[in-house]
Amino acid sequence: MTNTVQKLLAAACLAVALPAALQAQGTPPPASITGVVFDSLRGVGLAQAVVRIAGTNIETRTNDKGEYTLDGVKAGEMILEVRHPLLDTIAQSLDSRPFALISGQKVTMSVRTVSVEELRGQICPRGGVNAGKGILVGLLRDADVDTALAGGTATLVYRDMFAGDATDRVRTARVDGEGRFVICGLPDAIAGTVQVARNGRATAEVKVVTKGSLFATVGITVGTSAETKAVLQGRVTQQTGLPVVGAQVAVAGATKVAVTDSAGRYRIDGLPSGTAEVVVRRIGFAANVGTAQLTKREPRTLDFRVTEAQTLAAVKVVGKLDNGLDRTGYL
Repeated sequence: MTNTVQKLLAAACLAVALPAALQAQGTPPPASITGVVFDSLRGVGLAQAVVRIAGTNIETRTNDKGEYTLDGVKAGEMILEVRHPLLDTIAQSLDSRPFALISGQKVTMSVRTVSVEELRGQICPRGGVNAGKGILVGLLRDADVDTALAGGTATLVYRDMFAGDATDRVRTARVDGEGRFVICGLPDAIAGTVQVARNGRATAEVKVVTKGSLFATVGITVGTSAETKAVLQGRVTQQTGLPVVGAQVAVAGATKVAVTDSAGRYRIDGLPSGTAEVVVRRIGFAANVGTAQLTKREPRTLDFRVTEAQTLAAVKVVGKLDNGLDRTGYL
């Protein structure tokens, strides 16, 4: 037997023996972590939250019920980090306490946000002229670099949905150094709009509805440069899904207007960054209004589904000559 053949046989024997040796040694099985991220402010699971093991790239996202599962986790001591836009807005952290994980172990680790009552005690002043329990928290960010913007005034115009009148009420709040603004003492259910004015520029009005909840958040962006490089695109369809051809799509404050093509699609280039109001109009259909967070970083997509306009019955108008002047002798 040649040296070459002996080496090949030895390598083959090693390839067979190595997995058996590792199995005999008992390779530690991985562990897993499951749990729920609960939004106590709204009483539901926090969907699309990022759950990550601190210091690693092992992460997952919660489902629509706030549930998550992390498989294939190595044993050791660790901390779970939770990230979500809601947590950024209310300036809260949901990192878990340190815990140890044993090989092969299945651990349940659930976390929750603060409740409305807890948040009220943290961010709302005591007393005041308004005795309502509703809270609105907003966050102002730079549309192009996605960082918080300090300064400015947020204005909330709303109606109390449980009040007997239709009076518009106005509340204002200053945007703090972290880009946040808070309005406390609101009625249990409101419907209105929020607008932020900063450095002589005002954003579009963003709708806010708190029916069924004492807590609401709103995110608003502002462009800080004079560049007009943002792009808005999307599709306009009927309630049946059929495309609406020839609809006009306009951004408030911009001069450009797009017209939908045969597939109902539109695209508008050269727009300023920031929160913008978008209006769709087409004869035979009711006007539709939406809000887009425009940025030069990437095109934004905003689709519309419009309804047919209500057609009023024909009105017959009958006119008669006024004989009054004739009776007095003047024609």
